[in-house]
Amino acid sequence: MVKVLVIGLDGGSWNVINPLLKKEELPTFREIIKNGFSGNLQSTIPPATFPGWKCYSTGKNPGKLSVFGFLNVDVKNKKISVNSSSSFKSKEIWDYLTYMGFKSGVVNMPTTYPPKYINGFMISHSLIDETNFTYPKTLEEELNEKFEYRINPKVLAKVDKDSAIEECYRINKIKFEASKYLIKKYNPDFFHITIFETDHLQHYFWKDMNVGGEYKNVIPDFYKFIDSEIDELIKTAKKDELYIFIMSDHGFVQTKAEFSIGQFFINKNYVKLNTKSKFISIFGKLGYNRENIVGLLKKLKLTQIVTDIIPRRILIKIYSLTPDKEGIIDKEGLRVDKIIDWNESKIIFGERERYYINTCSYKYGSEEYYNFRDKVINEMLEIKDPETGDKLYKSVFTKESVYSGPYLDVAPDIVVLLNDGYIDSANYGGRKLWEYSLRNWNGTHSYNGILIGSGPGIKKDHKIDAKIYDLAPTILHIFGLPIPNDMDGKVLTEIFKQDSELLMREPVYVGSSYYEKDEKEKLKTKIGKLKIEKKI
Repeated sequence: MVKVLVIGLDGGSWNVINPLLKKEELPTFREIIKNGFSGNLQSTIPPATFPGWKCYSTGKNPGKLSVFGFLNVDVKNKKISVNSSSSFKSKEIWDYLTYMGFKSGVVNMPTTYPPKYINGFMISHSLIDETNFTYPKTLEEELNEKFEYRINPKVLAKVDKDSAIEECYRINKIKFEASKYLIKKYNPDFFHITIFETDHLQHYFWKDMNVGGEYKNVIPDFYKFIDSEIDELIKTAKKDELYIFIMSDHGFVQTKAEFSIGQFFINKNYVKLNTKSKFISIFGKLGYNRENIVGLLKKLKLTQIVTDIIPRRILIKIYSLTPDKEGIIDKEGLRVDKIIDWNESKIIFGERERYYINTCSYKYGSEEYYNFRDKVINEMLEIKDPETGDKLYKSVFTKESVYSGPYLDVAPDIVVLLNDGYIDSANYGGRKLWEYSLRNWNGTHSYNGILIGSGPGIKKDHKIDAKIYDLAPTILHIFGLPIPNDMDGKVLTEIFKQDSELLMREPVYVGSSYYEKDEKEKLKTKIGKLKIEKKI
């Protein structure tokens, strides 16, 4: 019986893994690479958690999903909101498997909250909410009773580094223990788990890893911990035909500098702020800032108590409404729809790397629209780091050159691929254009993530370069299932041995209607003709 195990590391990076492999400190990774394949996994453009994980699970680009970032920017209705699992318009690997009678388990994958029905179980991940995160619904109570399960650390590194590190270990130990328990209980054919805290730790401790100091081993030690936990998970899931994939939604590099693209657009008169906005910080007016509030909580040893009492959603809002010691409020992604003047702004955005041309100013498809977009792109391409002369952007794209599908009309008009190490911040006002102090993130996303895998009929010690869209069709092919022809990825046939049944069996592509209810018998018939009934 075929089994597939996927381990996702959010922000998993060869920049961390390769040095540890050389020191022989990642035995599980090393064994899988030796007995299988490894290489770069190209992310989405821009490389990000949203919608990266869904691009993996659907095999489709964001233009077919209707989601282009963590935030949904609705230019037509002048509104910005947070995307959720219900925002995505496509089936996923486990939906196809469910339809054909296979059982799946999904744990902690971003973009899955709120959870949806699958044949098996789902523990979703949310950056904001901490309740109603399982399918079946009763599973949440079971996990709480057996493991005191939590989705996120109670304390983040930007608040308390030491507590955050402890929390990252604690909650991931629980996640792995719960995963082993659920694998034994449900015996899924397909199982996915995401470790999200690799991303969190790398954002805040990457510089320490490279320059040394008290926290220099935080990231390497966490990878070694994950390596050990993966080994135990594999032993629990081990069957005669177990296929293992370790992948990431994007890579990671050290931050060089941060550029305030929001201020840049204000200087160009492309963005106007709403001077009548009531969006001001009460804390700032009272003379409080993040540093003295957090310092007081730590001094009084109230950090843990506060995080236990106040819901995560409220804590996030309080933190983002509180100015730093320089009096700056990070407005990025926080009710931006109330901060900007929609009628006077030519460019609208809620988060970095994705920019919308305001249809109130330029109608899409008009000559004025194309002329303005080309002008903005050319100006962005000329932005250079004044200290090094390096360009901020590797590429600046039009939406038509990156995305395709039925939701192209709601895609950001301009998307970018940053040169490694740079951040373009969407903060509106109050900052100089270039920032080198790296007060927040000192590690940032990069385009190339990781891909490692092994299994029956898989080539050994094989190098590969793949795209994040390729995993869904490859996994369906391993299960002997047809691949919807609207997927953008391809089956990674190059990973299969010459005498492998997986290589000799041609991938079958079908219309997406084959996976609709009234087409189930037709699909079974088609697969039966391929003589792979035993895999259904």
